[in-house]
Order: sequence, then structure tokens, then C-alpha cells
Amino acid sequence: MKLKQKFSYLPDGTVDITTWIEKIQNTHHLNETALLAHTCTLTQQLTQGLTTFYGQPCLEQGLEVAEIILELKLDQETAAAGIISSATSLTPPMLEKIRKELGDNVAKLITGVQQMEMIQKWQQQQARDVTQIDKMRKMILAMATDIRVVIIKLAERLCLMRGIKAIPPDERKRFAQAILDIYAPLANRLGIGQLKWELEDLAFHYLDPTTYKIIAKFLAERRVDREANIHRLVANLKEKLQSTHIQAEVTGRAKHIYSIYLKANRKEVTYEDIYDQSAVRILVPDIKDCYEALSIVHSLWQPIEAEFDDYIANPKPNGYRSIHTAVIGENGKHFEIQIRTHTMHEEAER
Repeated sequence: MKLKQKFSYLPDGTVDITTWIEKIQNTHHLNETALLAHTCTLTQQLTQGLTTFYGQPCLEQGLEVAEIILELKLDQETAAAGIISSATSLTPPMLEKIRKELGDNVAKLITGVQQMEMIQKWQQQQARDVTQIDKMRKMILAMATDIRVVIIKLAERLCLMRGIKAIPPDERKRFAQAILDIYAPLANRLGIGQLKWELEDLAFHYLDPTTYKIIAKFLAERRVDREANIHRLVANLKEKLQSTHIQAEVTGRAKHIYSIYLKANRKEVTYEDIYDQSAVRILVPDIKDCYEALSIVHSLWQPIEAEFDDYIANPKPNGYRSIHTAVIGENGKHFEIQIRTHTMHEEAER
């Protein structure tokens, strides 16, 4: 058995399904994996010798989709549907076989994914404008009676973008533009930030590689290092807020490349002037707690006055409310903190 990329392979060159099942069973603490194992075997039978349009064996793409789905803590039926629907186009007889062997729920999810494919093909034939793009998003959400269908499609698009380098540049750009127009906004609408950020960065990389490389170079720290910095900041904030008896939910993340590009353009500044390359969000029960949390933040780190905005006292025209501040943290690193109530956050995410 030899190892290629992220999968183990048998001597005949096929994926070692048993090893993959053991890996995801240990990673995701799954007690029962019979459905996934059966799905892998069935997919292997249905796709023998077939590859995706960018050259990856069909089953491998399906397994990658399943891994993304499991990382999102979805159920095994969704992962099973992701494996088989992402691996091949299914004819009615094949779908009936799936229904008999994997159950009605998996078959329904796969049918939903196929319906999304029909919308996608329709969209490719339309002129690209804001109205059509918005219509496309609404159609997808309206047709997906089970939101897991949309998540399967998002996971599939992410796999596609990860392997898209092998196809012609024009095709890459077409897929990348669809990511920014349709799929990343859908991920945002569903609150799946980790998919949204990676989709956007991959799409931006192919649509504007020069600018992407400039920003990537500017962000000399590796993402892992930036995430570690954020972890320390969040830990410090949580400890201080708890010591003052403020019930706060504190989360943080390193800004991704595409979001830095958008913010620099929106503010008409250079990338060096974007202070929130790392961002922290504090959610508290009420408005009074917002200002108490702000006071604590400014006591811990030096604030950057020009970057302070109180959208609670002065909401944006669309009703958005939050306090934004930027501060200078460890080693002179700048980061932004947003402070708002849980209610304000729910309103902002709609």
C-alpha cells in the first residue's frame, strides 16, 4: 500500500476505503460507520475508471467532500450523499439503486443536489448582472427544502476550487467568479464562515493573482501564526471580562486575504492601513456591557483613535449597530475588536 497526497492506496491504485473509514472514525469519534463504508463501496462501483473534469478520481473528490461535511459536524447521511453526489452524475436507475441500498434520506439529498446543478447550468447561460445573481441565490435557497443540500454543494465547490489549477485559465476564472457571486454569499448566509473565507480566497487567487500575491506577501506571518496570536488575545480578553463579571462570548479569527482587499478598496487606503488584519468579536447581554467591555479593551491595549466607530450611538443607515475599535497588541500588531449585544449580532447576520 502506498500513500499519495492525503489518501492511502491499495496495490491496484484504488483508494483504501478501510483506512479512510478508520481515519474519519478516529478524527470525528464516530461509533458506527457502516453507511459511509457502504457508500464508498457503491461509489467505487459506479465510478470505476472515471475522473472529474480536472483529472481527480471521482471517489477521491467524494471523500474530500465528506471530510468537509464531517468537519462541519453534520450527520453521516449528509456525508454519504456528499460522497456519491459529488463523485458522478447519476442516472434514474443509479439513483434508484442508491435509494434501495443507502435509504430514502440519502437519495433525497442527492436529488436536491442534482436540482441545484440544473440551476447552476441555467445561471451559466445568463448575462452576469446583480439582478440575475441575486435571483440565482434566492432560487437555490428556495429549492433546497433541506439546507443540507446547499452545504453539500458548498463543500463540493470548495473541493473544486482546491483542485482547479489543472484546468485552463478561462475556465478557472469562470468557476472563481461563480464562487464570489453565488457560493461564498450562500456560505455567509448560512453562517459557515470557515467555508466562506476559503472559497473567497481561492476565487480571488484565480481572478486577480497579482493583487492576491501582493497582499499575501504583506501578510508575511503564516495563517497559523496569526491564528495563534488571536488565540492569545481571546484568552486574555475572556480572563479579564470574567474577572469583572461581564458575561461575554469572545471569538476571534485572522482576516483572510479577500476581506483585506475589499476593506482597503472600500476605505480607499493601502493594505498597510488596514488595521484589522486580525479581528475579535465580543458579544454581551446588553448595551451597558458593551461600553464596559470597551473600557476593558482600551485598558489592556493602546487604542487607535482614528479607527474608533460607535455604531450603537450612531447606527449605520441600514440599522447596523456595533462598537468598532482597533488597538495595538503584542509586538505592535494591530487588530480590530467589534463589541455588540447578542441581539445586535443576530440583526447583523440576517
